[in-house]
Amino acid sequence: MRFFIPRGADSILGTSLRDELLEALPSTDNDTFENGIPKYVQSPGLMGNSLAAIGARHQMWESNSDHLSSSSESCGPVVSFGQALRSAMEARDGLDEPNMMAESFGTSNQDLTENDDAVEDSTDSRKSSVSSEIADKLCRIPREQGLDAQDFRCAMCRKTIGGSFFAKFETCAIDSKYYCPECMKAGGKIPIPARVVMDWDWRERAVSDRGRAWYEANQEKALINIKTTNPRLYKHVPALEETRQLREKLHLVSMYLFTCRESVAEDFRRRLWPKEYLRSDIHLYSFADLMDVKSGSLIRRLKHILKHSTSHVMSCTLCKQKGFCCELCTVNEVIYPFNTESTHRCDVCFSVFHVECWRTSGECPKCLRRKNFEARRAQADDPNNTLLVLQP
Repeated sequence: MRFFIPRGADSILGTSLRDELLEALPSTDNDTFENGIPKYVQSPGLMGNSLAAIGARHQMWESNSDHLSSSSESCGPVVSFGQALRSAMEARDGLDEPNMMAESFGTSNQDLTENDDAVEDSTDSRKSSVSSEIADKLCRIPREQGLDAQDFRCAMCRKTIGGSFFAKFETCAIDSKYYCPECMKAGGKIPIPARVVMDWDWRERAVSDRGRAWYEANQEKALINIKTTNPRLYKHVPALEETRQLREKLHLVSMYLFTCRESVAEDFRRRLWPKEYLRSDIHLYSFADLMDVKSGSLIRRLKHILKHSTSHVMSCTLCKQKGFCCELCTVNEVIYPFNTESTHRCDVCFSVFHVECWRTSGECPKCLRRKNFEARRAQADDPNNTLLVLQP
């Protein structure tokens, strides 16, 4: 009586079970085989009438028969059915372990995914709240609350301060809290971001050790929006207004570079990294950027990037075809929106015209055509209009 797994027994064992059993069989190339026979079935007599012993004797008989040699090679080595079944089930249990754990806790994969999304949303909300707190501290001058709000103790070391019998105290210009002289000594003096944003006041003031650590940790974060915080600062500071104009040009020329070849776009991103917001949000600054505006280094960097970008647009055959022609005059000249000194860009349809032509006309031809088209379409769709007059 012979027991082996034939290749045509899919209808009996099932295709998936047969595949798992065949994958569970050890390879004949390693040291667990000797002369094509597994070592653990080398002594069939000691194993009695088990399935492994019967299979081993069957394999030995087939290896000595010439007419069955090909069949023996196709069937492969025969091992214990129980051992192969246990190996296959252990492999399946290992794959199903996460699902079984989820079912044991009464949750499904969809529930786990929803929980992960909820955790990510809560993390993003916490990050946004922290960013808003930092931005508020960077842009708002704090007010002193009095020693009683701190229980007459140092805000850092909790040492008793104030009064005629206790230690002296000083005020930190970052958070307007009171600190003992020891905690204020290590801080030194620095310009206060809130006073720079509100008054462009760069005078250095004493800060605590905690205030200096907070300042150094957040001075590179781009969280100061000049347009929403203090837009009048552009008129008060010429260097900041020049920076705004350069960033506006950089934003306009970037639309040409990002629609050009991928290598050009990647080179532009590399030149801006890690401050991509200089192009995407022209009113967003970090305190370090404001220091660079004061020193002039940011203006020099923007001019260098803008010069390289505009020279590419003027020399690239793809970018030159995306220019504009002024519809208000007959000058045969291609103009570009980033030439803000000589061109004007419509705020509605974004068409580009010469500045002199726009001042003379004051009305966009493209917007006028759209307006007339909408009027004619509304007249044609009117059910009460029995007579349709086509206008030229």
